[in-house]
Amino acid sequence: MWSKEGRENISAFLHIKQERRSYSMNSEKVISVIEMYQERLEKENVPKIRMDIKKTFASLNKDEILAHAHFITDGVKEYAKQGKLRKMGSHLTVIQMCLSFAGWYTLEELMNHNRPDAKE
Repeated sequence: MWSKEGRENISAFLHIKQERRSYSMNSEKVISVIEMYQERLEKENVPKIRMDIKKTFASLNKDEILAHAHFITDGVKEYAKQGKLRKMGSHLTVIQMCLSFAGWYTLEELMNHNRPDAKE
């Protein structure tokens, strides 16, 4: 039998997990965020170029980081359409980190992009 404290801890944990789920991004939201990034990348004439897989992100310059982020955008949209949520999420994270490393967005701005009612 669980102690009262144990039951309260489990209840609190499950409540937190439910709150997190309510803020998770669905495929449509991810696609809309990616399209916002694509629009800006295209407006800035950033090419789509995959980074050299033998290099580190730290060794790339700003243009190379942005080009890699742009390269990944189409894949994220495909993963979203196919329901490959883990890959979709991990690739979205890579794009957002690249955009932050390049100085385009702060962490707070990126977090706001991911919110259900977010606009740039």
